[in-house]
Amino acid sequence: DVDECASAEEPVCTGVQEVCENTEGSYRCVCARGHGRRDGQCVEDKPPDAPEKGFFDDVTDDEVVVLQQMFFGVMICALATLAAKGDMVFTAIFIGAV
Repeated sequence: DVDECASAEEPVCTGVQEVCENTEGSYRCVCARGHGRRDGQCVEDKPPDAPEKGFFDDVTDDEVVVLQQMFFGVMICALATLAAKGDMVFTAIFIGAV
């Protein structure tokens, strides 16, 4: 068997990051180590980028419940203050009762 890769006067694999691999009676062009073929081109193999972490990704379910309770408590307090026409004494009593 002739090594077509070594005996060729000009490179048989001309793509970027492409290397010649001798086979029985022929040759084939493969991507260099650390590269893979995508859309006919050899590109660097690398893991996909991790998605960016969101602002609330680390919040636990218990913390969500507490935040919901606090939010609704503030809303009820604000509505009660509006109902009392801004009477802060009423609001203070209402907050103490909650």
